[in-house]
Amino acid sequence: MTFSAILFDMDGTLIDSEVLWKKTERDFFHDLLPHFDSDLLPHFVGSSLYDVIDMIQERHPDFPLSREEFLKTRRAFAVEHIYRHTTLYPGVLSFLSFAKSTYKTALGTSACEEWVDTTLDRHQLSPYFDHIVSVDHLPEKRAKPHPDIFLYCAEKLKISPENCLVIEDSDKGISAGKQAGMTVFAFRSEHNTDRDLSEADEIFTDFKALQKRM
Repeated sequence: MTFSAILFDMDGTLIDSEVLWKKTERDFFHDLLPHFDSDLLPHFVGSSLYDVIDMIQERHPDFPLSREEFLKTRRAFAVEHIYRHTTLYPGVLSFLSFAKSTYKTALGTSACEEWVDTTLDRHQLSPYFDHIVSVDHLPEKRAKPHPDIFLYCAEKLKISPENCLVIEDSDKGISAGKQAGMTVFAFRSEHNTDRDLSEADEIFTDFKALQKRM
């Protein structure tokens, strides 16, 4: 496998944050709006805060928080209840160390800066990345499945998109990588068995095994 850079997603790829979201966000929304439509929740996976509030306001015009109030409340809630409690998936640190020693590396995530900063501090991950890109860094705030985040990573690394490998775990992230013209490997964990990862160039279940093959 010949690549010049590896671009990593964060939630559900490096850390188990998505299982924590599943445990907490239903109550979060029903506390705000008792008749909140829980069918929306699966659509929030891999989405940015900006896309989430757009979906909510379209479905629930009576949602009690303004856009700015929601963004502030959601950011703080997730830091306290999600990102201060995450764990890394097995083999992630070893793979990141290998990747940093062999390729250019970047973190490219639809998560907001506060969540990224909390994650990097909690797990001491900053040294493993040449660049860190949150959706908050993008002028248009266009999150995955748009390719903007990964294209911005490639631009920062000064690497052509076709020479980049993306490591993802969601259909939106895979679509973003493919639209960017990159190769995409999808991480299948016990927490995303219900997701369609078929658009990826390869699906893997173990970081240690992937490292050995690269």
